[in-house]
Amino acid sequence: MNSQDSISRLLITHCIALTAIVLSALLSTPALANSTRDFGDHVVHCKALSSTALDATVAERLQITPDESLGLINVAIMRKTDSDAMGESVSGRVTAHWSDLSGMMGAIPMREVRDKNMIFYVGEVDFTAGGMYTFDILISIDDSRPPYQVTFNKQFSDS
Repeated sequence: MNSQDSISRLLITHCIALTAIVLSALLSTPALANSTRDFGDHVVHCKALSSTALDATVAERLQITPDESLGLINVAIMRKTDSDAMGESVSGRVTAHWSDLSGMMGAIPMREVRDKNMIFYVGEVDFTAGGMYTFDILISIDDSRPPYQVTFNKQFSDS
């Protein structure tokens, strides 16, 4: 083996080690599947989960047929209030996009769901078990301010 082969193997070994460190940091982040962001007057809650995790009653109410390769994105916008620690649910315009490590990407159609005093937004996304996905969510409350942006990761498991 010549010195050029040794250098190439060393570089490959370092790249693999660096990739393992980065993925390990991503996978250990608590906000991996959920993200809560405080934007001053509003708090935005985002969650990605497999549709098979839904209770049958909830799935029926959302008109979703649970499937092992179907994910659900859930977004709630809360306006902070002095009288309620949880805040007041408010409507907005929500757009969502996904991307994966292979470079594939797409839009996630979001729809508004109202349940009693709660307003939330749901979208469906097909996924591959074991795949790591990045979700980019834009939330507009009104046209007088820029949209809020929430980005988070989710690795959908085999179960």
